[in-house]
Amino acid sequence: MTAALLFLLFGIGMVWFACYAWIRVRRARTWPTVPGRILERGVGALMRGRPPAYRTHLKYTYSVAGQDYTSDQVFFMAVHGGGREQVQQFVDGLPAPLPVHYDPQNPARCYLLLHPMWWLWLTLAMGLLAILMGLMLLVVALVK
Repeated sequence: MTAALLFLLFGIGMVWFACYAWIRVRRARTWPTVPGRILERGVGALMRGRPPAYRTHLKYTYSVAGQDYTSDQVFFMAVHGGGREQVQQFVDGLPAPLPVHYDPQNPARCYLLLHPMWWLWLTLAMGLLAILMGLMLLVVALVK
């Protein structure tokens, strides 16, 4: 019975997060863009975990309504990283000028790229699968 409840709670949490992230990403897709200028680019610090991955080191500036802003946010909802060569290729391949998406309500909030939507669908599918497993375990426990 405990395992069933844990699966249900985990699944509900995953589904909630997938829906929350989908709403935020959908809203951010409508943000306007302005040209940005790269100040620094390269391979950043080593991130925890296996295999070893490095952070993207990117610093850029942009202007909205005459106000200058500086940021290092690459993706809307996550930190970007990978192998040393992969990160270097990524930052070297960024265009100049750089299109910066900014929040019209708070221009200091910005991003360069949205993550692909497949990770949201995967999170949703994992959550629904966990809920299904929890329900199946609950039925088996109640039948006994």
